[in-house]
Amino acid sequence: MRYAVRWRQTTEHAVEVDVDAATVAAWAAETVPLQALRGDQVAPASAAMILQSMDANPHLRNRLVQLWAAAHAAPTASAPRVDVIDVNEPDAGREER
Repeated sequence: MRYAVRWRQTTEHAVEVDVDAATVAAWAAETVPLQALRGDQVAPASAAMILQSMDANPHLRNRLVQLWAAAHAAPTASAPRVDVIDVNEPDAGREER
């Protein structure tokens, strides 16, 4: 029998974490490929530089906390949805699993 199967790959995760910005900055300096300009040279960003940037840029802070949480926390995920349709039956309904 032939079936058409459709699913979504995206999953929303939610987690609450207690972590200070210095911990995230230190982790990012070792893990995330962030670079900074020092004069006219590009070099890996230090934890202090990342912390300073996190204080000045809430978007960067939020993204780094998100990456830290994904690497360290156990998120709760919503259940995936899969639709299976029997394309051989003329009036096939959808069965959700």
